[in-house]
Formats: sequence, C-alpha cells, structure tokens
Amino acid sequence: MNKLVATLPLLLAEVTTSPVTQQAFVWSENLGKVISVALLSMVPTFEGRYALLVGQGMGMPLLPTFLLAFVMSTVPTPFIFCFFKPLLKWFYSLPAKPIQKFAAWIEGRAQKKAKDLETGSLVALFVFVAIPLPGTGGWTGSIIATLLDMDRKRTAVAIALGNLGACAIMTVVYFGVDAVLHAFGLAGGIG
Repeated sequence: MNKLVATLPLLLAEVTTSPVTQQAFVWSENLGKVISVALLSMVPTFEGRYALLVGQGMGMPLLPTFLLAFVMSTVPTPFIFCFFKPLLKWFYSLPAKPIQKFAAWIEGRAQKKAKDLETGSLVALFVFVAIPLPGTGGWTGSIIATLLDMDRKRTAVAIALGNLGACAIMTVVYFGVDAVLHAFGLAGGIG
C-alpha cells in the first residue's frame, strides 16, 4: 500500500505530461470514435458510464469523452417519458403472444425495480440511476418514473444528475484501477 501511495504523485505527473494529453484531439480525424461513444451512450444498460470507459480505452481525452457520454446517455430520457406507455399499450394490443409476453416481461421487470424506490422519491431515483451496475441507469430510471407517473421535469433532472454521477464514479474507478496497475507494474496500466 505504501508503494502505491508513494507512486501516485509520479503517476499524476506522468499523466499530465504524457504525449497523448499534449496532442490536440482532432474531432474530424476521430469521428468514428466519437460516434461509437455517442451511440454506446444511448444503449440500454451500457449507457454513458461504460461508453466513457470505451472512449478512454480508444485514447479520447477525458473531458470531451465525459461530456459526450453524459449528454448522450441523457438524450433517451424524454423519448422514454413520451413513448414508453403508448409502446407498451401497442405491444399488448398485438395478436402475437411472444410480443405480449415481452411487453409483460419489460413492465414486470421495471415494476420489480420500482419497488426498491419509494414512490415519488427523487433522491432514490437519483441514487438508482447513479449506481453503475447493469439494470440500473437512465433507461430503467426513466421507465420506472414513467410507470410511477412521477413529475417529468423533476425526474428528468434526477436522472440527468444520476447519469452525471454514474459517469463520475466510472471515471474514478477507471483511473483508480489504472493507478493500481501502474503501481504494481502490471502491463503499463489500462490506458
């Protein structure tokens, strides 16, 4: 542990003077990376918290990657608010049993997760979205808020802040793991 603490200042100095951080990030030359992070940020259960790690793994700078992952993981929220209930209703009206079962599964799963939250609790919704585990996040939080008929404006803020928290937690985890790997000389760290 002392070895890790002693090497942290050196690692921070290495990160700030790294040639990677001193090069300008040219968006047009890295459009594929940007699009990948943006699209992955909108995928249910993956969302910005994991897309951020992908962007870091591809060598994108931290701040633009963080902002891109955060913003794009928040984009689906208003669409889920507007279209989730009508979509479920439409699924139930279709004559195909597998689609009806799928709709029932989605609704049941969301209601099961909603039991963990107090009805109307924005703090609980924020914490639920901020926990960077599969099955939590902006998509599930938006679905739960829709099923519980929570106030859309307030829940949108709670979900956005939760997405911000999840991205921040994953950033800390990423750099923490990277520092530990560097400290023990394992494969030169993550990045």
